Amino acid sequence: MIGLGNSMSFPMMHANFSRVISAGRACGAGLLIACFGLTATRASAAVLLWDSDSVGGVANDGTGTWENGVGTDWVSGGSNVLWNNANGDTAAFGDGVTTGGVTSTVTVAAGGVTVGGINFNAQANNGSLSLFRIQGGMVTLNDGAAIHNLATTDSALHSIDGALFTTGTVTLKGRRFWMSNTSFGGGGTLNIETTGQALFRNGGAFDGLSVINLNSGGIDIRGGSGGYNYAAGTTLNVNESLSLNSNSLNAGVMVNWLGPVVVKGTKTLSLTPVNAAATTLRMSEVISESGGVGNVTVNGSAASTTIFANANTYTGRTRVLAGNLQVGAAGVGATGSGLVTVESATAMLSGTGTVRGATTISSGASLRPGDGTGSGVTFLAGGGVGKLTFSDVTANSLILATGSTTFLTLAGATGNEANPLDGIQTVGLLTGGLGAHDQISVAGSLTLNTGSTIQVSLGTGYSPVFGDVFNLLDWATTSGALLPNAFNVNTDLVLETSAAMTLNGWSWDRSQFLSSGVVYVVPEPGRMLLLTVGLFGWLIRRDKKRV
Repeated sequence: MIGLGNSMSFPMMHANFSRVISAGRACGAGLLIACFGLTATRASAAVLLWDSDSVGGVANDGTGTWENGVGTDWVSGGSNVLWNNANGDTAAFGDGVTTGGVTSTVTVAAGGVTVGGINFNAQANNGSLSLFRIQGGMVTLNDGAAIHNLATTDSALHSIDGALFTTGTVTLKGRRFWMSNTSFGGGGTLNIETTGQALFRNGGAFDGLSVINLNSGGIDIRGGSGGYNYAAGTTLNVNESLSLNSNSLNAGVMVNWLGPVVVKGTKTLSLTPVNAAATTLRMSEVISESGGVGNVTVNGSAASTTIFANANTYTGRTRVLAGNLQVGAAGVGATGSGLVTVESATAMLSGTGTVRGATTISSGASLRPGDGTGSGVTFLAGGGVGKLTFSDVTANSLILATGSTTFLTLAGATGNEANPLDGIQTVGLLTGGLGAHDQISVAGSLTLNTGSTIQVSLGTGYSPVFGDVFNLLDWATTSGALLPNAFNVNTDLVLETSAAMTLNGWSWDRSQFLSSGVVYVVPEPGRMLLLTVGLFGWLIRRDKKRV
């Protein structure tokens, strides 16, 4: 037995003992920690259990402060110990006794802590779940560290609200997390291997990472107090067929994914902006592929929009199952080169970029050239006017299936002909031309099936005048062809007429729509007959005068 004075340190003992032992007690050297509730650094890392009351050697859930070298808020081997950054220990929360349904807030001290991992073990206590929220100072994660939610239900949505730092690789594992105001720093790698989606609300959450590996689960990014811009300069590797979900907490916001995305092997990246109030997910950098043919699926809510704002290079299929896919912004942006299918009554294709793959607009689905206009909940998909280009040169470049609807808006003419009745207004004037109106440009063949409605509307406050010509479909400047599969220009082509047109006796001429893709304004048939009769009478009277 060793007798202790009022104060004594033990430099002759294990070199890592770091605490001064208080007076008046005696203990064998091997029982030092157990006797005094003190701590020592160890040769190997351990799992330490959070103990909010700091006594008794038994884990207890609850609120407290997590600080390096201060307090005895942790339990190891039945004893209370302090946290030591040098040990590389794993912090375990939720192994203790608590009142069920209570969220315990653990505040990291300003100096921060260093960990080998974090476990959330909260199970049902008194009939409800005990949850934890980690906030405050920076948590430095050692290389190979895991943040592991070991709960048995996704209802155990633990929250990390502070700064995380790593220069190595860190893995999110187990059930889903709520990373409310989390931000990563250090330039490391984050592996996401959860069974449910990891939820992130802070716009700068990923900016301090170099790589994100999406291995399971998925990512749910949300607009909120931290902003709406994610992953600037961070590469997202899609290693399994998983989703990048945008579910904004606020109505009508645009969430920007600013980093490049690489789809590995033959996997599929699902882009799923889901919110009843017009969420927009903008993919600002290139979506590419590695080691195979990568695919992309858009499957948002009916009111949502996904924007491809860069020249994507993946070669797999693009499927629009629900929501709007806007290809391009201000003319910049493209799909991959594989097949493009727009597949349901809530699915739409829009934009001013380039659709690179052979495309089918299925029954019930819609096509609307032009970028979205407005902002917030007033955002209107395809509300602007512009040209949407289909660059595939095959016979299936663009197919408008029976039951599909194409929406075109007119805000100005391609040109005006003084005599629109001469039948030559397309010669040298309109081929390839684009006015202030929507246009579909097809490099291959354009198939118009019977019952594939083309709905042409007038922009707000716009009214065409006599002689205005509109080049709506363009294939003559490329190698393409128009395949009118029983398309009826009188019933399948629906053209809005303004009040001014009616007042002046003007109507639409559709006679060159299937040959040149144009429509133009002429006198109504009855008015035209009167003009013809009048002209004929004038010629007779003139001839009589000559006689």
